[in-house]
Amino acid sequence: MSAVRSPWLVGLATALAACLILLGQSARHGFDPTTWIAAGHDNAAVDRVPDGAVRVPDTGYDGQFYFALARDPLVIDPATEAALDTPVYRAQRVLLPALTWAVSGGGNPVAAAWAMGIINMIALGLLSAVIGLFAIRAGVSAWFGLAVGLLPGLVMAAVRDLTEPVALATLAGALWLREHAPPWAYGSALALAMLGRESLAVIVVALLVLDAVRRQPGRALAAGGALTAFALWQTWLTVHLGEPGIMASGPGT
Repeated sequence: MSAVRSPWLVGLATALAACLILLGQSARHGFDPTTWIAAGHDNAAVDRVPDGAVRVPDTGYDGQFYFALARDPLVIDPATEAALDTPVYRAQRVLLPALTWAVSGGGNPVAAAWAMGIINMIALGLLSAVIGLFAIRAGVSAWFGLAVGLLPGLVMAAVRDLTEPVALATLAGALWLREHAPPWAYGSALALAMLGRESLAVIVVALLVLDAVRRQPGRALAAGGALTAFALWQTWLTVHLGEPGIMASGPGT
């Protein structure tokens, strides 16, 4: 099998396996996609999940907050802010909610409940495919990517509508684009990765320093542009919600 085709077969296998896990997790609730949101009873008065959503005991899980953002990624509606336990901390991880909002027709709650899980499933597949490309370059089997895409922590994140699968898939894509695409594409992917999870900014800073030391100005400028875009998003959060998200702490952090 060619080196071109095998990584994408790995990605497809990962996505299908993730799909089976997602469906299996929701099977006991009639394949209701709101199972993945894991909204808690304690937040029922303010959360923005669809009517009749499957609920879990106590406070639930973080996916319920990202689902609220999927209906209003810029937190324009006061009801969205009220539904977030720590608004600025959650709002900075806007990539998955924004993608869900876009493909669900502007945040339609029923469509978004399906879309968020499907997007994470696709993200795991893309992550595996890119890892497969790196594996081939390193002289090992592309199927190594399957082990990465199906890491228990990442699968759990996909099942709970969390942001890690999309953020890490985007970062992996950026690292591949770093060597196989124009700097603007590389920089755009880095910016999106940081909008998926703010802690990835540490990796972007490291890449910027590395390329500056190696005297690769195109790549260094791309990373600098990505950090600038990330800083602009943090500025918007500061103006709109009162503080930069990167300075905020999540519950119990």
